[in-house]
Amino acid sequence: MQAESLAPLLEEMFEQSRASGNPVTRQLLKGLSVKARERGGKRMLIVWRAGKGIPGATECEIVGQDSGLIAPKFQTWQCRESDQAFLITEGWQGELCTHAWGPTDPLVEGKATGERCVCTRCGADWTRLTGPRGKVTLTYNGSSVKREAVWNRWLVTGPAPAPHVEEVEEIPPEVLEELASQPVQTAQRPHWRDRQKADKPVVDHVAVARQQELDAQERQRLSGPLLVVSLWCATWDPWFRRAVAIGIRRDYLKSAPLPELRAEVRGGYHQRTYPHAWRVVLLLCRWKHVTRALPEHATPAPKPKRKSAPRNASRKRKTA
Repeated sequence: MQAESLAPLLEEMFEQSRASGNPVTRQLLKGLSVKARERGGKRMLIVWRAGKGIPGATECEIVGQDSGLIAPKFQTWQCRESDQAFLITEGWQGELCTHAWGPTDPLVEGKATGERCVCTRCGADWTRLTGPRGKVTLTYNGSSVKREAVWNRWLVTGPAPAPHVEEVEEIPPEVLEELASQPVQTAQRPHWRDRQKADKPVVDHVAVARQQELDAQERQRLSGPLLVVSLWCATWDPWFRRAVAIGIRRDYLKSAPLPELRAEVRGGYHQRTYPHAWRVVLLLCRWKHVTRALPEHATPAPKPKRKSAPRNASRKRKTA
């Protein structure tokens, strides 16, 4: 669906609706249908998709913007054509301004360069930045605008910024009289022993012991898979097979901080290696027990090969 080509089509549909007083229906690309109607200067649209599926949020937003709505809002709707339609209406309740832009000022933000301009009537501003790779970023009143067609339309007539009004809460007269009648009391400095008690932190030993127990359980749960991966590395690399390397790895898993163990378990190498490493390590751990439990006749002795007769003997028999 080409977003830029919807604006003239929708404007034509609204003109036909104003002339006839009835809604006008058109079918767009990808099975999307739209029904437009204008009543009392307010525009409304209903969109649905023929067959399976419902219109997406981006499609509803594009249709609403190309119909001239400043802030289109949509909600589920049921119409004669479909039970899974969306009603699109205007959500902007502020004022619009026919801008009179002042002089354009250059703008530099990091590696991006562009320009900025302010409206002399309402104070709205727009910026246009071009990055080092040619990416263009458009903003209107500090908000990013994704579609350049909407941005160009707002430069002619767009939403005016809301005036900033500071609300000052008025204090009732009776509250002022009550505050004025109360005597000012100076706070007394507490005794030094009370200050020491207040500064001494309160330690919950039960909670500390419970947290230590949970940390020990988590350490044991994390160090197991990490040790399995280390043993798997020892199966194919002689350097990791040394007793010194395995001992250093075990000591590290016992004393390493929990955040480091969590980060190592969540790492990409561990996530890729552990699913097949634990099978290899489990097989190596059980190999001696399995071979010891096999009976003697489980592996039969190879049969002796029969000696074949020489080829010359068969030829002699035929000649005789």
